[in-house]
Amino acid sequence: MCQRFILFLSVLLLLTQNTAIVAPVYPVVSQVDEVAYFRVGFPTNEVTMMIKLVDVDRIQEARNMLKTGQPTKSVMGKIIKTAAAYNPPWHYQLDPTSINFFELATEVCDADPTWIEENLSDICNAALPNCVWCPWNSQLLSEVQVKLNYLSLVTQLKRAP
Repeated sequence: MCQRFILFLSVLLLLTQNTAIVAPVYPVVSQVDEVAYFRVGFPTNEVTMMIKLVDVDRIQEARNMLKTGQPTKSVMGKIIKTAAAYNPPWHYQLDPTSINFFELATEVCDADPTWIEENLSDICNAALPNCVWCPWNSQLLSEVQVKLNYLSLVTQLKRAP
């Protein structure tokens, strides 16, 4: 009952703010420095995904890379095998607390994002030990503003026990 009440209050708050998921193609600076969202590209297969950064130092590092116009580091983090509202259409996400940027990494953690989606049941087992993913060809494209979609909260409210 408490979970339903919290979701109900969240829906009311979002309805009064008239918010929706916003993920423009052009860069938009997030309003909150404690959380920031970035679009990551994979030039070899032209797909993108979103990451959520919660570490102030990582957020600043990402912003600095974008500011220079030449993000030279790739994205690394631990895969969580659940979808995130900010990262459609993927059925996985990177753990925001584990995300880091790298210049060199071992080949054992390199994989294509589409391959991960297609082999999600094997991830963290035989494929990508410890759930660590370091796609070598990943690159930051832009910072985007993301807000919760109140419709997803309504759906959660209906499904809550």
